[in-house]
Amino acid sequence: MYRVAKASEYLAITGVGIKDIKLAKKSWIFPGQSCTKFDISPVNYTFEVQAMSAKKLPFILPAVFTIGPRYDDDDALLKYAKLICPHDGLTKQNAAKIDAETKIIAIQREGEGKKEEINVKAKVKIYENLREAEVAEANAELAQKKAGWTQASRVAEVESEKAVALRDAELQREVERMNALATTEKLKAELLTKASVEYDTKVQEANWDLYNKQKAAEGVLYGREKEAEAQMAAAKAAFFARQQAADAELYGKQKEAEGMMALAKAQGFYLKTLLEAVGGDYGALRDYLMINGGMFQQLAKINADAVRGLQPKLSIWTGGDAAGGGGGNGDGLGGGAMK
Repeated sequence: MYRVAKASEYLAITGVGIKDIKLAKKSWIFPGQSCTKFDISPVNYTFEVQAMSAKKLPFILPAVFTIGPRYDDDDALLKYAKLICPHDGLTKQNAAKIDAETKIIAIQREGEGKKEEINVKAKVKIYENLREAEVAEANAELAQKKAGWTQASRVAEVESEKAVALRDAELQREVERMNALATTEKLKAELLTKASVEYDTKVQEANWDLYNKQKAAEGVLYGREKEAEAQMAAAKAAFFARQQAADAELYGKQKEAEGMMALAKAQGFYLKTLLEAVGGDYGALRDYLMINGGMFQQLAKINADAVRGLQPKLSIWTGGDAAGGGGGNGDGLGGGAMK
């Protein structure tokens, strides 16, 4: 039989009279020989690789693989005829498997990216709660300091007013005394008789003593009134300071409670997300939390320390008749003792 190949084909002939494989465009096929046509045209295999960038952004990367022999190289054509040509169907199956595995890996990477995003959001929320608690504490301390400053300022104002009033009373008394002396000197000059002058002088002295006593009594009364006013102002300032401190403490407690509620919500959301991630399996969630918290490592360490502290000593004793009693009912195996 005479066989002829097309322009892009070759004949692969094996059998009688041929040592390995004979490649030809046309040839006689004798009895005892086999002929197979194979195409040397390049074959394109197209893939769509679903990949993910370093920033967890998915994208599709097209890929093309072209497979074909070098037509000007006899060795390459011979290898292609031996190895690749009979496996065209398997090559396509392998390409489909590669594409499927690539998609599975891309989906896994996407799930890991979502888990990492959830962890980052939880950490950010915890950090925000801590910062809010610190701000609330700072506001409470500032309110306490403001109350103390207000109290000190009011006390200083009361003391200043009291000092000014006392100084005013002293100056007024000195002025009145000088006026009294001037009046006495004037009376002495105007009166003609010594008796009148003495009388008037005694009267003025008596009046001066009475005036001094009245002014002294008024000064004492004024001082007591100012002291009472200062005590009242101090009491009001202390009450205001205590009220501000109580308000600041109440505000701090409220903010602390809000922070604890926000933390509890974040932890609840975290546990809910983990439970959904493991498909509602409470046992898997518990195992994950114990592993993540280092519970198994701690238990292993505690057990190891306990066993190390006991320092067990084991010794095994076996009877001499155990080997000879193998054909019985097993009583020979009970001849040993273990401690």
